[in-house]
Amino acid sequence: MANYPHRIRLRGPWEFEVLEKISEDRTSDGSTFASIGRAKLPTDWGETLGPIFRGTVRYRRRFARPTGLSSDESVWLTIAGADAEGMLRLNGQKLGTVEGYFLDASFDITDRLEERNVLELDVRLPEMSEQDAARCRGGREHLPGGPIGLAALEVRTTAFLSGLTVTAGGEPPQLLAEGRVFGVLGDVPLEIAFTWQQHELAHQAVRPGELFQVSVPAGMLPVWPLEDASSPIQVKLLQGGSCVWQAETFGARTEINYDPATHTLGCGSHAFSLEEAIPIARPENARQKPRILRATTVLPEEFYSACDEAGVAIVQRISPHWGSEICRRLSCHPSIIGWYLSPEAADFVVEANTDFRPWVAVTPRTE
Repeated sequence: MANYPHRIRLRGPWEFEVLEKISEDRTSDGSTFASIGRAKLPTDWGETLGPIFRGTVRYRRRFARPTGLSSDESVWLTIAGADAEGMLRLNGQKLGTVEGYFLDASFDITDRLEERNVLELDVRLPEMSEQDAARCRGGREHLPGGPIGLAALEVRTTAFLSGLTVTAGGEPPQLLAEGRVFGVLGDVPLEIAFTWQQHELAHQAVRPGELFQVSVPAGMLPVWPLEDASSPIQVKLLQGGSCVWQAETFGARTEINYDPATHTLGCGSHAFSLEEAIPIARPENARQKPRILRATTVLPEEFYSACDEAGVAIVQRISPHWGSEICRRLSCHPSIIGWYLSPEAADFVVEANTDFRPWVAVTPRTE
């Protein structure tokens, strides 16, 4: 049986066309940027339209219908956000909207596919107040807008997982997971299984449309950061003993002690100082390997995965408007060792720990 989901990344080339100019930038020689061109996605429009551009830009890409689809397979379009907002069309028909740069969206396009297809993504970034920018673009207020989330096709089968989160930590150590199963049940029941190094961590029955939650001991998982390569936690959705959907997450747990007096975070046998945290708003700004980073915005998923592997610690800025969603989605990355609040959240009340991570104070010196 094939492994699902089968992902086809729509990186490029994409054509772009400016539909609306609210404010525009100038090139280094004083000329205006071209209103049409080509770009490789995901990206912002800083290089093609300038960092202060505000308006609406249409991005267009052509692709062929995936071949060899069976009757129990479907094709979904997924996109991991747009800054500040986006609207998608397939072959001239509206699919739906993308509500923010961190909020991904997915659409079943099986019945809308033709042999040759045209996908259009309209990205809009209007002029907005500082308060609205903090709410809609938390952490990206001073960065260019654009289609910064990866777009992809996913071939799925009769049942699949959505909103899967897996995190491990606490005392005593626990593995916590939750998600929802979608699709068709049929006559064969569905089960979800979590394994690590061929050890079964959890195995339970699930039903389509219902939220499942898992809580099991996790003392066998190593404490991050690791000295050797990690074995992933494998998550499989099973139907009649056959895997119909699978995913992996980093195989380690967090063990964090925060000392507010010294601005130090202890992780297992390692200690990280907030005073040494290097602020980063874009992955390309990390030119050399630091010990600890302060992510001032939500970064691409693959960047956090790389930090998991490399043992680079991250303190993650959280906007109160998206706080619970950010913490839930990023908690699978043990490299994130603490959360801190964005400046507009002075009155925001938080728990002592969220997803096994402490909330830390970023002082004027470190901010």
